[in-house]
Amino acid sequence: DPIKLRADAVRICIQLLITAGAVIVLFLGSGICNGLAGSALTAKLRARGMSALMRQEMAFFDQDENSAPEMTAFLAEKVDKVKTLTTEMLDVTAQFLGGVVALLAVLVLFSCWQLLLAWMAMIGVISVIAPMEQAFMTGKTEAEQQAAKGKEDTSKMAVVKKSANNIVGDAVIGIRTVASFNLEHQFYDTFCKANGTVSRYEIQDSFVSAFFLALTMYVTMGLMGLVFW
Repeated sequence: DPIKLRADAVRICIQLLITAGAVIVLFLGSGICNGLAGSALTAKLRARGMSALMRQEMAFFDQDENSAPEMTAFLAEKVDKVKTLTTEMLDVTAQFLGGVVALLAVLVLFSCWQLLLAWMAMIGVISVIAPMEQAFMTGKTEAEQQAAKGKEDTSKMAVVKKSANNIVGDAVIGIRTVASFNLEHQFYDTFCKANGTVSRYEIQDSFVSAFFLALTMYVTMGLMGLVFW
């Protein structure tokens, strides 16, 4: 019956549109929440790390592992790696698990067991290949790769981070002068001000990233719908 077929097609299209809209909104919310959590985490870690650094005794800074470059790297690069290993990896893991569970649920409810086994085998292969990709990657960010090639990162984020790192380096190198004149709070406040600027840039980037992620999903689903239409 053509009328019944048209009614079923319209009903399925409406369901797909609602699903696509929900997916786009969820991806947008995921990107924003991940960015806010990551920026808050790194800001707190840097501030508490600087606070702990200013409370150390002089003998602490005489050790080679507590030199100015090491402390600067700790409050810069290693804190960013903590963000990557927590908020960003948690977001990716949640998306992957959600997609796998949804796929298996659809296959169990609306497909045959042969197709279900085939998809489970494909998921197993992908799960093996993904860690292999990470193992062969250098682990360096684009900014680090440019710096290795002799190119300086001149973005606003890089300039503010460099300013904060210089504060840490100056404080550690002249720690005896800092302690003699009780300048710990001044260095800490200046560092926190730069740290807050970095956090604002990270939040701004999270909104931009979430928007374009949602836009990508919208365009992808729109093109798929156009192809099927």
